[in-house]
Amino acid sequence: MVDKLLSKLGVGFVLLFMVCELSYINSKSLLFLGNEFGAIDKLFAVVGSMAFSMVTVLVMRKSRERWIKVVFPAFDALLVFCGFNLQFAAQIASGHDNPVRLLLSVFMAVFTGLITYSLGLINYTDHVADANDSKRYAEDVERIKAESKCIIDDLERNVSCLSVAVGESESKVTELSLILDHEKAKRQRYENAAKDFMANHLCFLAWGAKKKNESNRTPDEKKAITLAEKIKAGESVKLEEVLA
Repeated sequence: MVDKLLSKLGVGFVLLFMVCELSYINSKSLLFLGNEFGAIDKLFAVVGSMAFSMVTVLVMRKSRERWIKVVFPAFDALLVFCGFNLQFAAQIASGHDNPVRLLLSVFMAVFTGLITYSLGLINYTDHVADANDSKRYAEDVERIKAESKCIIDDLERNVSCLSVAVGESESKVTELSLILDHEKAKRQRYENAAKDFMANHLCFLAWGAKKKNESNRTPDEKKAITLAEKIKAGESVKLEEVLA
């Protein structure tokens, strides 16, 4: 968790602290140059020093020129060196200054320049990486949108084809239903005609069988007489009874 926090916010926090430190040192230089220590002088010295400090960050992040990204940290290093030695210029010129302090001020100035350059470069790299990630994300979104549109178009075409097929199927079903109803009506007429014919045929067979002596009648003739009596009585006779 700490690594992720430092990865996302570490550079920004360190740049903020560096801007504050440079603002402090540069404000001393501005006050020294103006030789004024009123409230308004101090205010604008702080504002100006913050502007000078922020310029380096903006140049490192926004500029595409390599040389200018080197020049601004170098100027920051010089400002730090001058800021640390404002009160010791006479001692340095006369050679009576503490050499350790002088070397330390040189080291701090160079180190500040390197830190500023490195942090600005890292911040610029992160900014470019974020921009590239955003660009890739936007490209992925557009690609997904295009693929989704193709899929939706295919589905709409399939739905349209299915709708046409369903319409044709419904038309066929309606046509077949009409044919089936017509066939059922024909079958009903044939069945009614067959029943009438069977009834008349049984009555005819029974009429012929009754002219014979009862002892001379065949089993089919006897069955015909029985069935004919049922028909005369108003009962229905099934085909199975005739064929039994």
